[in-house]
Parts: sequence; C-alpha cells; structure tokens
Amino acid sequence: NAEPVGDVSVLEIPEDEFHFFRAFRPGIFQLEKELPDFLHGLGLVHAYAIFENYVSEIIKGRLRSHPESMGEKRQLRYGDVFGVATKEELIEKMIGDEVRDLLYLPITGVLESMRERFGFKGLKTTYDAETRRFSLLRNCIVHNGAIAETRIASEYPTQYDVGVAIKLTLDDVDHTLFTLRKFACAIDSCMPGGEEISLRVASRGD
Repeated sequence: NAEPVGDVSVLEIPEDEFHFFRAFRPGIFQLEKELPDFLHGLGLVHAYAIFENYVSEIIKGRLRSHPESMGEKRQLRYGDVFGVATKEELIEKMIGDEVRDLLYLPITGVLESMRERFGFKGLKTTYDAETRRFSLLRNCIVHNGAIAETRIASEYPTQYDVGVAIKLTLDDVDHTLFTLRKFACAIDSCMPGGEEISLRVASRGD
C-alpha cells in the first residue's frame, strides 16, 4: 500500500521484494540509458549489411554475365569439379567464391574492383569516404562493443578516439540510410548493360 507523506508516496512492500526492487530498478534505468545507443548502432549495422548485400548481388550478376572476368587466378580442385552436376553449378560456385574473397577487402577495395573489373568506370567517388566510415563503424559496433578502434581513429582523427565509446544518434542513422540509398542510386544509374538492382531502405518520413 502507498501512503502519501507530503508530496512523496511511501510504498510498503515485503522485505524480499524490496531487495529485488532495489537491485532491479537501477538496472532498468541503466538499460533505458543504454538502449537508444544500442538501437542506433543496430540500425547502422543493418543498413550497411543491406548495402553490402546489394553490392554482392551486383557483382554476382556481372560475373554471371561475364564469367571470364574472374580471370586466370581462380583455381579449382577436383572435388569442386566432381561435386557438381552441371557446368552452370560449377560457375555459380566459382562466382560465390570470388565474391566472398572480394568482400574480405575493405569497401574501398571492393569499389575499386567494381570500377576496374566490372564495368563501373563511370561511378564517381562522391560517397566512397562516408561508406568507408560506415564500414569501420559497423566493425567497431559488431566486433569491439561500439568502442573506437585504431583504424577508425587514425582515418578519422577529428571524429573518433581510440578506446572511446561511439555514440550514435537517430540523425546519424538517418544520414547512413540517406547516403547508402544515394550511393545505390548512383550505382544503378551507371549499371553496365542496363541491368538494375535497386536498394530499398526505409527511413523516417517514408
């Protein structure tokens, strides 16, 4: 029962519930403080994952149309050859391996390959630096508990310090969505051969 004492209400609860409440309440308040940062980080990670998948599908499409662009460095094992039923399956496996290896590169290396190997020579570098920053933020959030690592601090010294927590706002997430959508549109607009894969990421106001 709650009894008013002046402007304060006193709540009487059993002793065991009191100890639980005393431990639980600070945890809830702390969670409330941390939750927005977590959700903003999750939003950036999700947006970047969609963009990365978009780029992956574009490269796969180009390799399916021009498998010779994989070059002579891609080697096959006997198991690769005998483990598939058709030539098309073998090519698809090779494409998957090629794209997986390519995506191990920094995003700047992936974009360079798109321009030099896959026919996107007209793709401007307008969004490269910001996309690189998003990729480094994603790595910090996923692999380092949203703490700035050496790489992002060295590349963006005025924005991040090594060992300091990265604080994202809803505006940061919106900026990420807007930039990646604009970049996807730029990629679509210079797609060789009229092919098109559109990126759709919802943001506030959609």
